[in-house]
Amino acid sequence: MKNNKFLTRTFRDMPYDKYAIMFKDVYDLCYVFDMAEYGNLVSARTSSPRDVYYPYITDIMEPDEIKQVTEYFKTFPQKPMLVNTKLGLALALPWLFPSASYVMLSFLKFGTDKCYRALLFDGEILQATSTVEALHMRARQQKPEIHLACERYFTELEECFASLVERPLIYGNVTHELEGYIYALSNYIGCGVSVECDVDISCAGQVDVALFESFAMIFMICARRNSKRREVTFEIRKNSRGMLISASFNMGRGSHELYELDTFERLCARKCLRFEHVTDGETVHAYFEPMRIDWSILGVKQTD
Repeated sequence: MKNNKFLTRTFRDMPYDKYAIMFKDVYDLCYVFDMAEYGNLVSARTSSPRDVYYPYITDIMEPDEIKQVTEYFKTFPQKPMLVNTKLGLALALPWLFPSASYVMLSFLKFGTDKCYRALLFDGEILQATSTVEALHMRARQQKPEIHLACERYFTELEECFASLVERPLIYGNVTHELEGYIYALSNYIGCGVSVECDVDISCAGQVDVALFESFAMIFMICARRNSKRREVTFEIRKNSRGMLISASFNMGRGSHELYELDTFERLCARKCLRFEHVTDGETVHAYFEPMRIDWSILGVKQTD
């Protein structure tokens, strides 16, 4: 690692350990769909080659269920929504939707239904679609390890996405905040990261946190599937407009699928943001500017 003085290198007040994250045993099945692209699959985090990929959200959910989810997401909620799918109950995670138009469906490996029953038993309120409510699932005491797994899961969600509700845009010196988001997502996705920064970064505009986290998450999922090491390097750079995020991973030889990056490139085109990715031999490189530029700071007047 280089230039440690600009980074904390800590996660949960402990030294960040990418190797512990890379070798965690169990990960939830998670799908990400882009609702602005007809519900097209953006990416999927799997724990087994046998897990099925669904090209569109309509392949896994009924239209009425999808409508209830997206309408709920438009209210900028702070909690997930329990939904019914062809794979059983899932948690729809809302925080990326308003900015990135992404809907995330998470299937908990210890049982989404067990999680829901445990939350009801603990008196927690969780939004659910009408289809799920019609199941009339009752609160039920679960084994202690299930309650612990639920608590750990929602702690991870809080670490990853709470800032999208509290501070959807950040500005000024953002170095430590971006580093923290990367480490939290690394723990959630199950992909080790190295973060490098050679100067404190002060932006000329506001960083859209949801778009930044979408990029980091999608890139990690792509690396997790295509790289044996399951490791990504992020570099926070200063450029003429304030900041550039550089990311790379080694995918080795052979054929690889990088459809996540192509899909994210179309999202950035809709947002008029710079995103590029290239493959250099055995390495994938990506460059992303997640800022909404304040043109008045740059001395440029926007056209009406």
